[in-house]
Amino acid sequence: MTTLLTPFEQLTREISSHLATTADSFSEPLYYLATILDPRYKDRYFDTVTKLMAVNMLQMEVDKVTHSDSATGTPDTEDPQEKKPRTFSTRQSLLDMHDEILEENSTVQQLAGLTSKTSVQVHGYLSEPPIPRNESPLQYWKSNMSRFPALAKAARK
Repeated sequence: MTTLLTPFEQLTREISSHLATTADSFSEPLYYLATILDPRYKDRYFDTVTKLMAVNMLQMEVDKVTHSDSATGTPDTEDPQEKKPRTFSTRQSLLDMHDEILEENSTVQQLAGLTSKTSVQVHGYLSEPPIPRNESPLQYWKSNMSRFPALAKAARK
């Protein structure tokens, strides 16, 4: 009886090892990004933990693409101002210090706006239902480039 089961055991081992290598290759970030940027699938087929990881990877990639565009001199962004050293004097009032701190924080908020703009795009894209599987993802990104510019750049990459 055990000789009859030997071919099935061997087949089971081969299939199991094949699945293991497929699962191992899915740990590559490119696969997560390709899946989540495909508007036919998005994040619908990830489990909860993998979904969070994929969304974080997408957010980092979109921020990286957007940041590289701003570093090349895109006209809608400007370089952050240099920090001024604080000068402590007896004439400086508490209100003057308050104004100085507010000015510094506005610069930080401008830099954080980059992430919030891309975050709005990512969450807006993921909140929409996937497109039908027979539709073209390339056509989707072409027609939605104005709605999700940072995501379209990441998808093109």
